[in-house]
Amino acid sequence: MRRNGLRFPVPSPRKIYIVLLAVLIILVFDIKAVRTYGYQNLESRDPPFIGDEPKYLRMAYSLTKDGDLDLSDLVVTPEEKKEIQAEARRLGSHRFTDLYVVSRNGGIYCLHMPGFSAFIWPAFSLDSRHYPPDPMKATPELPFLPQELPATKLWLLATAVLTILLLIRLLDNVFRSLVLVGVCLLFFILKSPFPDYAFLLYPEATATFFSLLAFNAILFPFRRKWVNDVFLVLGISALPWLHQRYILLAFGLFLAFLFSLRWTKAALKRLAVLCLSFVVLSIPYFYYFYSITGNPSPLSIQKAYGQAYAQLNILPLGFFGQMFSGDWGLLWVYPWIILFFFGIYWAMKTARKLALTHLIVYVPYYLICSAAVPWNGAAYPVGRFLVATLPFYLVFSGIALQNLLRNLSLFRVILYGAWFLVVILNEATGFVSLDFGFSSLTPQEFLRMAICVVFLLLFYLSLFLSDKFVFQKRNV
Repeated sequence: MRRNGLRFPVPSPRKIYIVLLAVLIILVFDIKAVRTYGYQNLESRDPPFIGDEPKYLRMAYSLTKDGDLDLSDLVVTPEEKKEIQAEARRLGSHRFTDLYVVSRNGGIYCLHMPGFSAFIWPAFSLDSRHYPPDPMKATPELPFLPQELPATKLWLLATAVLTILLLIRLLDNVFRSLVLVGVCLLFFILKSPFPDYAFLLYPEATATFFSLLAFNAILFPFRRKWVNDVFLVLGISALPWLHQRYILLAFGLFLAFLFSLRWTKAALKRLAVLCLSFVVLSIPYFYYFYSITGNPSPLSIQKAYGQAYAQLNILPLGFFGQMFSGDWGLLWVYPWIILFFFGIYWAMKTARKLALTHLIVYVPYYLICSAAVPWNGAAYPVGRFLVATLPFYLVFSGIALQNLLRNLSLFRVILYGAWFLVVILNEATGFVSLDFGFSSLTPQEFLRMAICVVFLLLFYLSLFLSDKFVFQKRNV
């Protein structure tokens, strides 16, 4: 381009892409870094870590100190350990205090899976070596805590950035539109639970990273086949180590891989190699449970603890509650999720294979989360259990926006706007009160679920009727 004899270079889409990516990464860091890891409270001596974070830290420290996950020396005195071991030999594995079990060999193990602790262990070990704990400022619950955690912070920040890179790759391949990619990423960064958990010591953001790694390899393979297969195996195999519920997410990803596979001789050979890899990598996973309880089942630790964390009677409440609960519903807290419901409808009409591939991954995991006790994750921000599936919400939301932009009309804008207004008004006024319980199906709960069903029926009926009588021939 020339103006007054001067040459002005026109930025290529690639450069625009890089600038957009840089801005979004800065937004992630700038907006959410203030809450990083709760560690900023150390100077005021307030508890720096809450919830499950101390448990993951104890496992990371145990790996650093002696290379195992036996937490006996962190939670009991030597005298208490001898008594516990004697009792364990007499009774076998059994419950010990809150969220810990005594193994068949007398060790004490956390009920949580060690995958996240192992994931942050390299960075945590560096912090432990270079910033040893100060006895004068030690936290009673975590006396081993390093004075600073720069490597751990950088590690989790890098994971968050890589997750965003993988999400950009997925969305760009689906939409081929920088506008849609940018809008979806703004939803992800500014109005979703991901940034909060990315800066906390919880496995949710890490699970998002591994699920995106595998899903990219399935839908849009990387150039080198061996790299693509390594990413696929790594992503699926790592998820169950983060939590037992992610077994269903890994299973859904494997089903999606089978669904997308072209059944040729070469593909069957590849499938055989991949299946063998999954089998080999699953051996340490099952041995982990066997070493603690004597039973290789992933549910054996919960059984030893004496409490089940998934119950079928919770499923109906969680199925509707995760979206529509007054306090915990994703739809009211993050109103853009109404686009997800629009997107499912349009995707099933215009991109059915893509929609089915996503739903194969999403539905099994959503169901197991709905059956969890409690299904809301018992932690703010809302949507803890569903963080790893946020990319699927974004893909369907992007499809809804794509349909709106390609078939722009006054009626379509009104339709989208009307339902979005309903969600906004309900969030502000609570005119539909859907405060679901956690574990019981009462007449009130049935009534609330019926209201949710009516909401969905009216929503999809409005889409069907408008599609049939107003703009049926304009859909693409």
